[in-house]
Amino acid sequence: MRRILLISSVALTLIGVQAAAQNSSTKSNVAHSSASTCAAKAITPEDAAKERTALANLDANNVASAQPDLIALAKKYPCRFELQAAAGMALAETENITTAIPFLRKAHALRPTDDAIAFNLALAELKTGDADSALPVLQRIASRSPNRADVQLALAAAFMQAKRPADAAVAFQKASATLTAGGQAMPLELSMDWASALLQAHRASEARDVLRSADGLKQSAPALALLGEAAEAAGDYEEAARSFEAAARLDPSEQMIVAYGNELLQHRTFGPAIEILKYGTEKFPESQRMHLALGAAYFNNAMYPLAAPEFYAMLLRSPNDTLAADMLGRSCADTTAASLQECAALESFAKEHPENAVAATYAATAILQRPTETRDTEAAEHLLQSALHADPKLADAWYQMGVLQQSRNQWNESATSLEHAIALQPDFADAHYRLSRAYTRMGRREEAVAEVKLEMKYRQENKDANSLRMQKIVRILTVDKQP
Repeated sequence: MRRILLISSVALTLIGVQAAAQNSSTKSNVAHSSASTCAAKAITPEDAAKERTALANLDANNVASAQPDLIALAKKYPCRFELQAAAGMALAETENITTAIPFLRKAHALRPTDDAIAFNLALAELKTGDADSALPVLQRIASRSPNRADVQLALAAAFMQAKRPADAAVAFQKASATLTAGGQAMPLELSMDWASALLQAHRASEARDVLRSADGLKQSAPALALLGEAAEAAGDYEEAARSFEAAARLDPSEQMIVAYGNELLQHRTFGPAIEILKYGTEKFPESQRMHLALGAAYFNNAMYPLAAPEFYAMLLRSPNDTLAADMLGRSCADTTAASLQECAALESFAKEHPENAVAATYAATAILQRPTETRDTEAAEHLLQSALHADPKLADAWYQMGVLQQSRNQWNESATSLEHAIALQPDFADAHYRLSRAYTRMGRREEAVAEVKLEMKYRQENKDANSLRMQKIVRILTVDKQP
């Protein structure tokens, strides 16, 4: 649920339009410029009248009326600071940011010490994602006015765009100190952005402290969820669970329920996770993430007959979902779930969706695990060929082809299939074991012994395979996306 700081979330808007226009309308030194290379062009009386009218309209917030004349005059008189500034800001007011920037840059070049124009220029550049251009401008303003909270917040936004979260955190801290000194509290949204910067800078404890002291924390589900993330990163799992739970109670949305369930899953608190996720699947029956989380909770709690229907539901909604097919196949591999309707339907599903190589592989696996008298090896072979056609790099499919070939005493062919599996997945312990059997039958004794050693080595290393699989699921659930 990592937040991405956006310029709009810092409550920054292009400011100073009226102030600059008022300032320009009262100045007599209209040709004033700090750019020595720009020769001022005398304005005609007719154009001067147009300028006065356009600036008056801008003062009155009648931007639509002011904009055409300001743009035309600014192009005609490129050395008039007031026209460049007013045209740029009028365009920015109507969200024509890209068009506004050249005028604002010209105004800034003509009068680089004018902080109002510099600030507007930097904000416009940030809105187009050009942090590299905005940063030096904002840093110069900050050096002249270090106690401007709006400048520090803009700096924070620029640093975040530039992927410099540690620097952004410093700017947020300065903005907060300035606001506090002025008797103002940091708005909750900005505290969340500050905490996000700290999290990305790997300073989770500080992020947690910022959120704990934020005004309105307990009334904001997103803020509570972010506090849960910070507490998790800081190693305080109890506070993380409490925060995610509070967020889900305040806002029982798909996102918040998954976040709370995911927190419980990470720490293997399967009972409570199952309860909240069961509620979640009832409330959001179409949510793939909810079914994945609940299925993972059942699976890791060895409740395979309950896990299989969740993964099958996912597969029906997304036939190409290889993770759902994988978890369904693993659930159905357990004897307690093998007779389930969902497991029995895996073979027909695989035939209807040959593009899902994982589903085809597990359907073939289920066939090969049946008693010899009910085992249809031709169907299994067809499914495996379909899987390898869809995904020639699927190690499990090559392995199961090797198993099938060994059941037919095709030892040479099985060795080739198993070698493919190991090339794709070198730590495949079962494949090393099966290959050692093939080599023994083929009289390749030394190679068989070597394969036994590799099988023992990887068997030991892979004993936590389910934990690794759970970590993958947790990573998927952590991604903040729509159901």
